[in-house]
Amino acid sequence: MNDLDTVREAWGAWPIVPPNADRYVIQALHSRRWAISSIVTQDAPELFEQRFAREFAAYLEVPTVVPTDHGSSALVMALTALGLPSGSHVVVPALTWVATATAVFRAGYVPVVCDVDSRTGTMTAEALRAALTPRTRAVIVVHWACTMADMDALLAVAAEAGLPVVEDAAQAHGALWRDRAAGALGDLGCFSLQQAKVLSVGEGGAVVSRHASWRTRLEELRADSRSWRPAGEVRVGDMALAETAGIMGSNFGMNDLAAALACAQLELLDAQHDIRNGNYLRLVEECERIPGVSVPVPPEQQTRLSLYEIPIRFADAAPGEAARLAGRLRETTGLRSYLPRHPLVGSSLLNVGSVPAIADKAAEFDELHRDRNYPAAEAIAASSVVLHHSAFLATDEEMDTLVSALAALAGERRR
Repeated sequence: MNDLDTVREAWGAWPIVPPNADRYVIQALHSRRWAISSIVTQDAPELFEQRFAREFAAYLEVPTVVPTDHGSSALVMALTALGLPSGSHVVVPALTWVATATAVFRAGYVPVVCDVDSRTGTMTAEALRAALTPRTRAVIVVHWACTMADMDALLAVAAEAGLPVVEDAAQAHGALWRDRAAGALGDLGCFSLQQAKVLSVGEGGAVVSRHASWRTRLEELRADSRSWRPAGEVRVGDMALAETAGIMGSNFGMNDLAAALACAQLELLDAQHDIRNGNYLRLVEECERIPGVSVPVPPEQQTRLSLYEIPIRFADAAPGEAARLAGRLRETTGLRSYLPRHPLVGSSLLNVGSVPAIADKAAEFDELHRDRNYPAAEAIAASSVVLHHSAFLATDEEMDTLVSALAALAGERRR
């Protein structure tokens, strides 16, 4: 049995059930400690949630990991933890899942959307500078699709302006920038463990930080103002959470069955990265020989890839052509291929006017963005067909099929 046999099932199938998942989940099930608010028992002195926090912290080389129920909750917690004045402006990139912007509203702030790099789809230092306002108080940097944002340049701009940086690393588990983990470069990092992510528990997330000082505040934000008692103070029959109440929190805790699955998934992640990343780098080379077809090339500072979605660009695509190409790619490979999400401004999912409680912030958002354009984000969205990362858990023969299909589509376009 080779490595590929252990890390995937059929080509394009996802999620994968890792080898230890059954054992860990059944252990969590029978512990009867299914939540962080459960009572400590002799048989279950530690939760899988605590184990995952420790193991993910070691994986990222950070002191602080607080698991959550969703990646969206992680973003709300991180933004709330910053303690910004109500109505502060937070810069976000145009290409990202809608939760990056809605979390800003839910934390009491107003997102300001900036354009992205035309090659990678990530925020640039120039776009960040152009988006700054007198009320800008933070930045959310998104590592998008399969490449990281230029953290050197963005952190420099943020430092000049005195702005904290939250990394939305929901699409970048295990990615490295100069050998430092995505999520561990800014002040706070947020991950999603949703069904489609490379580290998946169905629904889950985490907030991380390179600063140990954030831990108690983040724990309180996810557990209704409670944080973990020191291990030496926890007794059988007691709750392991103390009512420390330094900040008003919410119930954003990850349940222990999901945490057990997260522990099993983490054990498989690097082996999957190795296969996906090797196949992706091959595709980068192959696309150099296919006229009119390209994929993002990772910057040299990105010393490890983490693929989530792979946007395949078709040069000079006519309006509506990408949808036809996505259908043709599905027909020829059997893989799920689809269109990128619409840039944030104009997205039907960012329906901010539908929530009366944020009417003032929604009106300000609309006014701020009334005359702004996002040419790079719009061009990427209009000319790309997206493949899920599971397509790159592929054999050499399957990659041959994908490359041949892309070459055939390029040929059809030239005719």
